[in-house]
Amino acid sequence: MNISRDSVQENSYVANQIVVVSNAYMDIEYNNSVLRAQLISLREKLHSLNSIIEMSEGAMADVFLMNPWQMCFSSQPTFSSADIFEN
Repeated sequence: MNISRDSVQENSYVANQIVVVSNAYMDIEYNNSVLRAQLISLREKLHSLNSIIEMSEGAMADVFLMNPWQMCFSSQPTFSSADIFEN
């Protein structure tokens, strides 16, 4: 009878440990799913930011290649008049 009582206690202990480990596993899986969702969101944001950077770098290169002096003197207006050519 003593062996049977020990077996019941041992089975109860093992069953309790299974519940504890299962709960811990479910918590970890939940946290992993949250982290996966955050990872997807951050990847999308990074992709958007990289696209913005690429577009701005491309736009700056286009401006410089089309008119390199414009970047140096863009704050000085240029005025033209027909009076310049008359003496």
